Amino acid sequence: LTRFGAGVAFPTVWVAPRAGSIMGISVNANAARAAGTLTVEVYKGGVATGLTAVRDASATPFKSTFQGAGLDTFVASDTLDLRITTDSGWLPTTCDVRASIEVEL
Repeated sequence: LTRFGAGVAFPTVWVAPRAGSIMGISVNANAARAAGTLTVEVYKGGVATGLTAVRDASATPFKSTFQGAGLDTFVASDTLDLRITTDSGWLPTTCDVRASIEVEL
């Protein structure tokens, strides 16, 4: 799933071609975290799944979180997307972030 990139219009959601499980999430950035927290979370059908990758003092600049099959499942035509939030102390103010979802079909 690619959310944004180099002025090219990319899809903002992934539509599942068949049933499966969300297995993991990763986040990477091109700038080191200086302060605060950045969180990326997987959403299914617009609802938070609770599966997150958090960049904080213990995870700079890359973080992955994995889980077992069957914990967050989806069916054909379900949509998955990623949402990024930061706390008020997040630094740097400019940073390119890439995040990805790992699924098992």
